[in-house]
Amino acid sequence: VAGGKVSGKFDYFYDPHEKIQFVARGDRQRLNWLGDKQIFMGGSSFAAPHISGLIALIIEKYDGITFNDLTEILKLHSLSQCPELVDSSTYAISEIPRSRSDVSIRDLNKANTLGWIEEAVIFPYNKEMHGLVRFRELLPFRIARVADVVGKRTIGKDCGEVIGGAESNLIIQQNLDDCLQYGDTLVLGYLDEISRIKKRDVLQESLKLALKYNKNVYSLSSVADNQYENICKAFEEKHLHYAAPTIDFATYEALTKTYDWRNRSQKPVVGIFGTGPQQGKFTAQLALRKQLQKMGYKVGQLGTEHQSALFDFDFTFPNGYDGHQSIQNPKDMHIPLLNSAMVGIEQSDSDIIIVGGQSGIIPHSFYEKSQSYTLPSLILLFGTVPDAYVLLVNSIDEPEFIQENIRVLESLGKGKVILLVFSDKKKIVNNTVNTVVSQPLSQEEICQTILTLESTHRIPATEIISAEGRKKMTDVVIDFF
Repeated sequence: VAGGKVSGKFDYFYDPHEKIQFVARGDRQRLNWLGDKQIFMGGSSFAAPHISGLIALIIEKYDGITFNDLTEILKLHSLSQCPELVDSSTYAISEIPRSRSDVSIRDLNKANTLGWIEEAVIFPYNKEMHGLVRFRELLPFRIARVADVVGKRTIGKDCGEVIGGAESNLIIQQNLDDCLQYGDTLVLGYLDEISRIKKRDVLQESLKLALKYNKNVYSLSSVADNQYENICKAFEEKHLHYAAPTIDFATYEALTKTYDWRNRSQKPVVGIFGTGPQQGKFTAQLALRKQLQKMGYKVGQLGTEHQSALFDFDFTFPNGYDGHQSIQNPKDMHIPLLNSAMVGIEQSDSDIIIVGGQSGIIPHSFYEKSQSYTLPSLILLFGTVPDAYVLLVNSIDEPEFIQENIRVLESLGKGKVILLVFSDKKKIVNNTVNTVVSQPLSQEEICQTILTLESTHRIPATEIISAEGRKKMTDVVIDFF
């Protein structure tokens, strides 16, 4: 019996004339292990029990069956082609250094551990803050007030209404001073664009207001600049928390010395990736987390969005917007750091781990301004090594471009793309003014998009805004593992 990449629960290949007569599932799969644990591991040695169990079921059903009849049944139900064999050396277990199982990953990066937030005021109400409201039941704290800047036509509206969701009973206010009469922490989103438009440092103004009202601060933007040094000291003098998502050399050293990457215990990992930016990848991560937790699963999570720590993710690797400010280590340290972080998350007794990438996998063009292209997503891919991928696509993506993304994920990462996901909005490109605008998809367009994606790529597809779409995503993930 040899191990192969076989997907069906009872699928196998049988040829009695070959030296290796059977090929059964030997790739990574959920297995019962010592100590009442379950792990996710592959290897040829796990293929033989599949065949033994199948033969036992046949003998149980056909009591007294002869050997010849048994082989005929096996030939009748065999796959027509021999599946690709797995490389046993890939899954070999050797003598490796031990990791510190007594140290929690949360204790090694205090900047991303936010247990001190109980009631928050959020400002401004931009894209990053929308998720805090949409999934506020997943937050370990309560949102007390929401403030925004004038000119966006959001003032006086319900937060849920602005993002097309259910009513939230959180009315967007104009005056941050008034909002800071409530809560214990000011959560600040990205303010650089607002500062550029208003021609003044809105981040600095907001920090000073927080000091005035004795509020802690968690800022998505880096606050490590020298211009904020005096403000930082003022927070310390008042014994107030003052933090932003940060990965420095001390974090790298602590993780890599505590968790050896070869101690991966093979727990299932699903990666959320996309063909481009602004597709709802973080929404997909939170939706999957919510559904799995509702079903009783313990979810470990590594996020690359700066707001990941606010949702109490196990580890935040903020390589998204302005990531070079938040991650102070050179890129050659990123993959070892992520490898070790995954070991730390696995030791948190999770049943499944979700990781989420940034922007796209492959660039649309090699003449873009960005000097990093899609390196953040590729670094996450190599650093976390997911077993399965949920790929977010755009309604305007060419089929071949989607297929290229699938091939890259499955060839570089070795996992399998199990689901294609799209938002309820279509992107319309205006080449005249070089802009992209979004318009809602009708129910008919959503159904047609699902049919087109599934028939073209032979992979399940769904949107994730509706409850039905989120359930389908969760069911596909559970069925795969």
